[in-house]
Amino acid sequence: MKPQFKRVENYIKPGKWHWLKAVLWSVITLRFFIDLIRLLAYYSVNCIVGRQQATIGKNCKIHPTVMLRQPTMIKIGDHCSINHNNIFQAGRQTGTITLGNHVLTAANVMFIAYSHAYDTREIPIIDQGYYDAPIVVEDDVWIGFGAIILAGVTIGRGDRRLSGRRDARRAALCHRRRCSRQSIENASNRFIIMKISLLPRSRVNYSWTHLFKSLFIRTESGKYTSRLKREIARYFGQKDVILTSSGRSGLQILISYLQRKKVIVPSYTCKAVTEAILMGGGNVQYVEVSETDFNMLPEELQKVIDKDSVVIATHQFGNPCRIEEIQSLCRRTGAILIEDCAASLGTHIQGQPAGSFGDYAFFSFDSTKLVTVPSKGGFIIAREATETERLATYIQKYQAPGVSFRIKHTVIGLIYLLLKNKYLYRGFHFLTMQCRNRMQLDESHELDLHFNDYYRHRMAEWQAYMALPQIENLDKLILRRKEIYRRYDSSIRETPVLRKPVFNDEACCIRYAIQVENKASFYRRCLTRGIDMAFSFSYIVCPASFTHAKRIAETVLDLPYYYDMKDEEVTCVINTINEIAAETPRKKQKLIV
Repeated sequence: MKPQFKRVENYIKPGKWHWLKAVLWSVITLRFFIDLIRLLAYYSVNCIVGRQQATIGKNCKIHPTVMLRQPTMIKIGDHCSINHNNIFQAGRQTGTITLGNHVLTAANVMFIAYSHAYDTREIPIIDQGYYDAPIVVEDDVWIGFGAIILAGVTIGRGDRRLSGRRDARRAALCHRRRCSRQSIENASNRFIIMKISLLPRSRVNYSWTHLFKSLFIRTESGKYTSRLKREIARYFGQKDVILTSSGRSGLQILISYLQRKKVIVPSYTCKAVTEAILMGGGNVQYVEVSETDFNMLPEELQKVIDKDSVVIATHQFGNPCRIEEIQSLCRRTGAILIEDCAASLGTHIQGQPAGSFGDYAFFSFDSTKLVTVPSKGGFIIAREATETERLATYIQKYQAPGVSFRIKHTVIGLIYLLLKNKYLYRGFHFLTMQCRNRMQLDESHELDLHFNDYYRHRMAEWQAYMALPQIENLDKLILRRKEIYRRYDSSIRETPVLRKPVFNDEACCIRYAIQVENKASFYRRCLTRGIDMAFSFSYIVCPASFTHAKRIAETVLDLPYYYDMKDEEVTCVINTINEIAAETPRKKQKLIV
């Protein structure tokens, strides 16, 4: 029968005021807030917690609206791009969802490895239980808009055809042929409730008062830079030091000043070291490191050193390297020795401060270092006073930073102070990392060879004002760092899946770097319990042939470790690490040797 339509006469379209009243009325009702809470809970469970518990490879781009249900049964490979409104519904027994590397999905794609049984018409479908079966998508696959991949389907390598309703029907047919009926368990999903607060991975030493007062420091006075240089020189027994805008700037200045092309560095090091050398005109040659203290091996250095070399001897994380052996090699061959003390201010070696063994040494004031300045700072020392004078003349070409630099880095300093609060830090971490499926802000392997703020300038007067109180109280900062390190070392238990760093009573470390199996999974579990951790050099740039460095990069996690860390926070970290390590099953082949 043909439907009858009635003509509507004198229809008046609702105006903007009508819709505005409707929106305002809906907002002020109790139902709005109830639905909002439900929506936030739904998003947290299916998107945030799901992303933390699923196994996700490197360099993946996953849209914030992607739902991951039964996430422990979901594995996504490297370099995948998962578009908005994708749904991953894994099963509870055998219904795993496995995506290979370089998989690309369009919007509204669904992977359903868990569904209703429908074997007979005599019994209502709702009473026939459920079944699940695995879904496998191999490498280099593109899945088009709106595709539905059902349980039991395997998509071969390089497939680009799955798209739309026709392919969903084909997937359903495949699913009916391939899947097998499984027994159903009446078990509910387990949800992990995340703590609202999050202990930051690092905190700065300076205060709101110092940052506010720095606004009134005159740039041209030179009062605080002179005092800072005197205090540092006195600590090292030097006549003078050279202040720099960062540690990496100090290295770049030394390489360009020395004009030697061959620069030897440890294979496990920050990529900023490589960047600074290249920007200074040097060529980088890597040397293998020890898997115990992560420092350069002198026996490997001996194979490549010559009279034209510059050797960068890093005291990694503050643990001293075998500096006396390296110093002896450099003297015998005529090589120049530069100590990388960016992380080892306060470390001593047989009573002598780190930085006093090489021909030159550079240090860093960063947000993660012993002394913190917004955003960075540093200094250079030279063994010979004449070299210090020449360097002072050489850096005259570096300008004092201007007003825009001051505004920018004061704001950054303000942000660092705000992020000392555990609740604000949780929000920051969620927006900048969790929503983007990142574990650190910079996950790039690419080298940045541009002269940015950390290279172009000298240290500003107001930055020297921020650093000076910390240098004057350096012994206090060192004592507290060592106290926390000792507590970690005595209380954290080594297991087959967790290895503690070396302990040296003379070292003042800036990291407590544990090594764990399945680093990403271990980290996500710490996040749910309210503890963030740093990733030291997970993306190193040395060749793959340096196996020690690669293994270290794959396993290292840095515990929260800074001067103003409270005793109860240290206890919380220790208990959490011990609990997670005890819960983590050991793999058949031990990664940590």
